[in-house]
Amino acid sequence: MTSKESQELLDIRSELEQLREENQRLRIENATIDAIGDGILVIGRDSEIIRINQKFLNMWQISPGEWENCRTYQDVKNLMTMRLHPELNEMSVKDILRPTIDRLGLTDITLKNNRIFERYAGIKRVDDEIAGYVWSFRDVTQRRNDASALKRSQAFLNRIMRNLPVVLFAFDLDGVISFSRGAALSGLGFKQSQLEGVNILEAYANHDISKDLRRSLQGHITGGTYDFNGVYHEVYLGPMRENDEFIGVIGISFDVTEQKRAQDVIQMGKQLQFAKQEAENARRRAEEANLAKSMFIANMSHELRTPLNSIIGFSQFMVHDQSLSSDQQEYMSLIMRSSEHLLTLINEILDMAKIESGNIQLNNMDFDLAELLEGLDSIYHARVLNNNMLFVSDIAEDIPRYLWGDRNKIRQILVNLLSNAVKFTDEGTITLKAWCDSDNPYNLYFRVSDTGIGIAEEEQAHLFEPFSQTESGKKSGSGTGLGLAITHEFVQLMGGYINVESEVNVGTTFIIYIPLEPAKNSVTASNKDRERVVSIKDASVTHKILVVDDRWENRMMLSRMLTAVGFSVREASDGREATQLWRDWYPDLIWMDMRMPNMDGYEATQRIRQSEDGGEVVIIALTASAFEQDRERVMQVGCDDFLAKPFREADLFDKLAYHLDIEFIYAEPTEAKSPKHLNTQSTDFSNLPDAVRIPLRQAVIDLNLTKVAEIVATLEPDHPTLAQQIMDRANEFDFDTLARWIDAQI
Repeated sequence: MTSKESQELLDIRSELEQLREENQRLRIENATIDAIGDGILVIGRDSEIIRINQKFLNMWQISPGEWENCRTYQDVKNLMTMRLHPELNEMSVKDILRPTIDRLGLTDITLKNNRIFERYAGIKRVDDEIAGYVWSFRDVTQRRNDASALKRSQAFLNRIMRNLPVVLFAFDLDGVISFSRGAALSGLGFKQSQLEGVNILEAYANHDISKDLRRSLQGHITGGTYDFNGVYHEVYLGPMRENDEFIGVIGISFDVTEQKRAQDVIQMGKQLQFAKQEAENARRRAEEANLAKSMFIANMSHELRTPLNSIIGFSQFMVHDQSLSSDQQEYMSLIMRSSEHLLTLINEILDMAKIESGNIQLNNMDFDLAELLEGLDSIYHARVLNNNMLFVSDIAEDIPRYLWGDRNKIRQILVNLLSNAVKFTDEGTITLKAWCDSDNPYNLYFRVSDTGIGIAEEEQAHLFEPFSQTESGKKSGSGTGLGLAITHEFVQLMGGYINVESEVNVGTTFIIYIPLEPAKNSVTASNKDRERVVSIKDASVTHKILVVDDRWENRMMLSRMLTAVGFSVREASDGREATQLWRDWYPDLIWMDMRMPNMDGYEATQRIRQSEDGGEVVIIALTASAFEQDRERVMQVGCDDFLAKPFREADLFDKLAYHLDIEFIYAEPTEAKSPKHLNTQSTDFSNLPDAVRIPLRQAVIDLNLTKVAEIVATLEPDHPTLAQQIMDRANEFDFDTLARWIDAQI
């Protein structure tokens, strides 16, 4: 081998060694970039992407698909710009990836998701030449939020200290005051912080307090009352330590200029202590009273709803009995309407009681807004037609149909407002309008307006107070005065607001805003308007149902409803009997009453669920509770669903269809019977003597259907048509219209 070849070989080895070193350096550099906690981006001089780490992609939430399409510096910049906060100034957006030969200082950048990144920009040099540009991004969101919180806390603390009726101060071991705050400084002739930097030993060298100042610097706790040019202060001094090291003195000073004031302070302290104890006692009594009230509400709800459950249930069952005469069917319909009217009044009182005790809760679910509004449109079109008025529904086309929220409370809000509009409007138009926010379609707005008698301005301030009624409401003699109060509370509970605009003899408009969310699951159409169930579609399969209730009438009602359509039914009167029947009979579904003697439904459900094969049976709770948390409790113990008492027959069969995956055969649709009061014009009471008109008006105001019937019976011989019109209205509980008719003739 020649010397030339040897030299070439040495050169090759040297180059290889340099390449290995460069490769090792690059591997270490790449590993460092990947391991570092910051997002790193390196762009070449020709705008090509040289290096990027996974942290950068994660921080900027750049998906693999987006990254595959990135080729240049501009591609990356576009993706980053899309994620910047819209309120970021234009210059910051332009400079997000501005190449520079100078090092840029640290800059905060805010993203749409409110994350805050600290940006650093620099250059990458190779052999003293610019090879590219480097940007690093560090997530400082928590640090910035903590700093903001600390700043707010410090500002709050400073405000407290400035306004405290004392002087707080501190001085170091040389006697130099480092801190002085407090409202009492002004009484001594100083401004806030004016004493800071002053040597307290020198300033008060000839003052009586100087002795205690020097003793405090020896670590003693001192205190006393001193005269500062006619202003007396009670001063306390104590050691200030840091890590057990004595670093200075902290003091507090109270103005005690007048002895009487000092005595007042002492007396005030005693009164405050007494007031604190009294407040604690009052709080305890309030909690006990609230607990008693809650228990009363729960018991009253159960005791009232349980018999109503039987009344409404049997009425629903019997109204379909073809053997009943038309008069008997009308009587049953009257019983149903009376019971439902009573249930509405009970619900209003219970809702208000729950609101006052803080037990009202949202019961959010997926629901069909279009179906809800169509139902209201159908109901109120019919109601205003009977009163010679016009009902207008104005529903925006872009309003979302399927939503997540408390459907029942939204419906009750609209029903309360629409019912009031009907009640206080004799002629003209009632309008229900619904629309959504252009920026967020799930922010909904509703407007209920009428051309009625209006509300006086002085009455509007008390409109949403419980049991508050306007003069027109009092004259109508109907209602509890709770509807608008409940409406107001429901709207606020859902995070919305309600406004009212009204002018006497012109009309009233309520505007409601309610924020909702998109439906979380698919929503199916409701079956509530279908005809009644007559049988199970597939009669070849036997479905076994266990009915558990301590009230025999409730068991009988449910059993007859179920056996009539083809279910095999057995009954149990308490939880103990139910668990035994479950073991012996293995039903497909259990209707479980939750409040029973011996063993209640909660314990029975838990025992069944804890047993082998106990998870297969469907258990639906029957509850008459007024509290949402009680309904949540039934789900927690293992129930699959719940049905509130009193319930509609359609709801009962909807639950069965859903949980047992069965289909029903429904009765053929029948034409609705025309109401007897087709004459919607105001009835003429002018021929009635005062001896009849006055007691009739009082009976209407008292909502006394029995008394109205007694008075109308005396009219039948001479005024049969008038008597029939009055009873038709009374049987529909339309006392508002009756009151307006009578008052129009007075």
